[in-house]
Amino acid sequence: MERTLIMLKPDTFDRNLVGVIERMVLERHLFIVKRKDVFLNRWNLLELWPRIHTLWGWLASQQHHVGRRIQVWEIEGENAIGKVNELKISLRATYCNSSNPSDPVEKMRTIIHTPDSAEDFEREKQILFTLPSRLEECNDIDRCARDIP
Repeated sequence: MERTLIMLKPDTFDRNLVGVIERMVLERHLFIVKRKDVFLNRWNLLELWPRIHTLWGWLASQQHHVGRRIQVWEIEGENAIGKVNELKISLRATYCNSSNPSDPVEKMRTIIHTPDSAEDFEREKQILFTLPSRLEECNDIDRCARDIP
């Protein structure tokens, strides 16, 4: 059995797509073995995605993710990484038709994030499942930030 994760981004909740995504996961004979609501601060964002190379990407990512509800699911099943990546492609094709493609924040509205490999899963799981579940805790630098690699 393989494991991976799905990070439901804020636009998932804005658009009431949690149930749709859960059904898609179960239809692929995958299991949600763990769920957690989390809140990111800027440091967590850098730790999670250290390869954000442009200023607009960094600013847009902060605006879209920081201090907003995110939910993380740990997924288990046969070929979980491949099935979840296929699910991501299908979701984005159906729900991510941007009305303003030049808006950098619109480019962040991709419904979900999934790791690309087993190594990324392990790294992101360590980050995401240790984050606070309450927004008030996210502003506490000791609870939210670790050394950025």
